[in-house]
Amino acid sequence: MSKAHGLNASQLRGAIDNTEIYRLMYGTLFGTLPPDLLLVDEPTASLDPKTARQIMRLITELAQERRLTVLLNMHDVPLAQKFAQRIVGLKAGRIVYDGFPDQLTTEVLTEIYGEEDGTITHASVLSRKF
Repeated sequence: MSKAHGLNASQLRGAIDNTEIYRLMYGTLFGTLPPDLLLVDEPTASLDPKTARQIMRLITELAQERRLTVLLNMHDVPLAQKFAQRIVGLKAGRIVYDGFPDQLTTEVLTEIYGEEDGTITHASVLSRKF
C-alpha cells in the first residue's frame, strides 16, 4: 500500500479534493520539466464546473509564471472562451476557425459540429506565450 505523509492511498484520496490533486499533478510537471510548450489534453473532462475553472486558472497562472505556450484540447467552448487567447476549431482535420474567443460564432460552431449542435459546446484551444 502506497503511503504519503503517513496516509495510505485511500485516506489520501479522502483528505484532498480534485483541485488539490490537479494542483499536485501540474505542480509536479512544472517543477520537474522546463518546457517551452505545454500540451494539455482534456484537463477538465469529467470535472464539475467550479473545479474545471480552478484547473484552467491553475494552468493559466503556471503558464504565465513560466512564460509557456499552452496548446490545450478541450470540449467546453464557453470555458475555452473564458481562458484562451486564441481558439482553433477543427473539422475532419481541417482548420475551420482560427481567431479570438469572442469572435467565435454560432455559425462557425454549426459548420464544425453540424445543425444538431446549436449551442457552444466544443473547441480546440491554442494560447500564445504570456
